[in-house]
Amino acid sequence: RVAQPLVGGIYTADPTRLSLAATMPRFLEMERQHRSVILAMRRQAKATAARDSGARWSLFASFADGMQTLVDTLARRVPEGGVRLGARVAALTRTGDGRWRLGLASGESIEATDVVLTLPAYASAALVRPHDAALADTLADIVYASSAIVTLGYARRQIRHPLDGFGFVVPAIERRRLIAGSFSSVKYAGRAGDGQVLLRAFVGGALAEELATLPD
Repeated sequence: RVAQPLVGGIYTADPTRLSLAATMPRFLEMERQHRSVILAMRRQAKATAARDSGARWSLFASFADGMQTLVDTLARRVPEGGVRLGARVAALTRTGDGRWRLGLASGESIEATDVVLTLPAYASAALVRPHDAALADTLADIVYASSAIVTLGYARRQIRHPLDGFGFVVPAIERRRLIAGSFSSVKYAGRAGDGQVLLRAFVGGALAEELATLPD
């Protein structure tokens, strides 16, 4: 009821198949230092209550116009031709002099001394298979789970809940169709107009992936 909804809500995954050290290292540290996560949480709660809490700042930050702001700004600032948007790499081969050749889906090719792959694991697997089959098999074994986000807008007067938090996660044991909900206009300023509320509901994930493929 604690770890599963946190991991399931953040990673839309089955916690029994995830590495705690890779996903929630803080829990692992708490267990090692305090013998259990519950003991650690109790001690932290007491320590927090004993401290004089000053101004509280949001735990969340983002760009006013969304994450695309980062991509657009980088594309403007790098030298001309340094970034190609919408250029899909279809093949990765070695040249005779040890360089890499990236074959684009458009038919063009780009040569480079070094290549860094920041693709989904299954896409990287297809590109590296001609060069390292074992690595490709390892990458291909990484399982992805799909989720869908349903965005809802309401007038604030329609919502009885005080919205005195950032959202909620749902334990799988409760057998609900949601895995999490986010109070977006509470988390981020400017996401809704005056007197309005923006909410996001998350469905699907590793334990109910079929819900993410339902029609609107």
